[in-house]
Amino acid sequence: MVWLRVVLMLGLCRPADAYHTCYNLAGLSAVQHRYVYASDKESGFEASPLSAAFKWAVADEVQTEDGNGVWDEGDEVELIHPIFAVPWGKAEAIRGHFEKKVGF
Repeated sequence: MVWLRVVLMLGLCRPADAYHTCYNLAGLSAVQHRYVYASDKESGFEASPLSAAFKWAVADEVQTEDGNGVWDEGDEVELIHPIFAVPWGKAEAIRGHFEKKVGF
């Protein structure tokens, strides 16, 4: 345990933070699931130049040639939106909430 005190004292080890944890989990989700851009997908929202981010879909889970996953079932990360890095479906819910609002 002396080595741990030395590492912490020298500032070589930093505690986890939400920002980097989020992007690590988003990257792990991108490895475990295959996301595809579906330009013909209806986003369910009013068309705008910014609606392209809402046209992503999940094709399938990444598997080996024999059809098995590369990781154990308990190690799978939930779907993460590939653009917004939030849980799948949350970006659409947020956009829907604000599109219902009338002015400020």
